[in-house]
Amino acid sequence: PNKPVLTYWDLGHSDKTAIWFMQYNGLEYNFIHYYENRLQKMGHYIEYLQERKYIYTVHNIPHDGDAETVSNITPKKQLQAAFPNAKVRIIDRPSKKLVGINAVRSVLDLCSFDEDETSDGWACLCNYAYKINESGQFSKEPDHDTPWSHGADGMQTFGLSIKPEKPK
Repeated sequence: PNKPVLTYWDLGHSDKTAIWFMQYNGLEYNFIHYYENRLQKMGHYIEYLQERKYIYTVHNIPHDGDAETVSNITPKKQLQAAFPNAKVRIIDRPSKKLVGINAVRSVLDLCSFDEDETSDGWACLCNYAYKINESGQFSKEPDHDTPWSHGADGMQTFGLSIKPEKPK
């Protein structure tokens, strides 16, 4: 409970908002909790995070976290106001979805998941799949209109947030 927690998001409203909660343990990434909901405003998610009583150090949100909402306040600004001691990072959208998928694949062996607290998120990762076109062939894009795509996209925010070390 005294270790810092980082969050990784996929933002939505009509679609789901998904949040992964992670703590470092040496070289491992320990995912300790997962939460998703829909049709809620940002205040709901902030309240949920506050109720968890974690020590947040970084909230990683996707590119649309800088987009103004109806109230003209971005999700980034709302998180910064609610958690002044934590950093809020915008993770850029990759040029192709495959870049995000491969970013997750490259670090998945270093991840561990709390079996109970992340079971819904783990189901998202296990069921994430590519679209199938009219002729029965897999497309080059994942199926976004599924119950599990948002949890998988939140995990892509994690994968894309990790910057590989540059060779010296």
